[in-house]
Amino acid sequence: MSQTSEPSSKTSGKRTSIGADPGDPSENLALIRDDLREMKDRLKMTVTTDDVEKMVEAIVRRIIKKSDEERQKIISDEVEKKYALLKEDHDKTVDKLRRDADKAYSDIEVLREKLVDSKKEIRELTQRVIDSEEKAGIAYSKSNRNEQYSRKTNFKLYGVKESKGEDTEKIVIETIDKKADLKVDRNEILAVHRIPGKPGKERPILVKMRNSACKTKVMRKRSVLKRQGGGVTLADDVTDLNAKLINRLSRHSDIEAAWYFNGFVYGQYKGNRIRFDILDSIDEKLRSHDNRGRE
Repeated sequence: MSQTSEPSSKTSGKRTSIGADPGDPSENLALIRDDLREMKDRLKMTVTTDDVEKMVEAIVRRIIKKSDEERQKIISDEVEKKYALLKEDHDKTVDKLRRDADKAYSDIEVLREKLVDSKKEIRELTQRVIDSEEKAGIAYSKSNRNEQYSRKTNFKLYGVKESKGEDTEKIVIETIDKKADLKVDRNEILAVHRIPGKPGKERPILVKMRNSACKTKVMRKRSVLKRQGGGVTLADDVTDLNAKLINRLSRHSDIEAAWYFNGFVYGQYKGNRIRFDILDSIDEKLRSHDNRGRE
């Protein structure tokens, strides 16, 4: 069958071939197959939604990857810069600390040397102080002994009534004669006068005898005068320091008795007589006495 023309027409959405009989089934079937092949070919040429999504996803990945790389590079550059700055600051700080430490060590060495010198100086000064204290103590003790020695021939008379314009020497001689049954010659007395006493009481009379023998003669009547003197008593003329020492000994719980005799102060301890000095520690003196007893 010859074809006289190539027009095509669409009727109800279907395509027909020129010269074909619309009523011929075989022709229609062939035409449909051709249309299907054409549609298949066209479909092969088209991009599906999945393909688009995959393409977009791939593009996004590349963009993100590139963005991440650029971001990582930027971050890395910033980190390197910050690290460089921190390292520079750290190195400067460490260097400063090292210099400061070196200076501190140097200062410590100087201070250590000064400390050694100071300790040595302190030891020397301490020893000087100890020596000075010992010398001062010795001088103090000697001064007290010398003062006590100068009073060696003195005694005090207590409880003698005082009157205006009295002859003190005569009163002493008469009092000792009447109350102690002892004759004292004026030539045996070098000096006699009243001294300050306790408020409200008669002032004591200080008597300086010619020598120790004259004084001893009078002092032997002490107990007699105490018994029959009517309140009149005799006492050695001890220094204030020795009087305080006797008082300390009397108040000590381990001392049985304390007294003055012939220029020195004594204390009785466990039945033994011990001589004490104003600088002595009573407890140490007693311990020393006990230790000697154990040897």
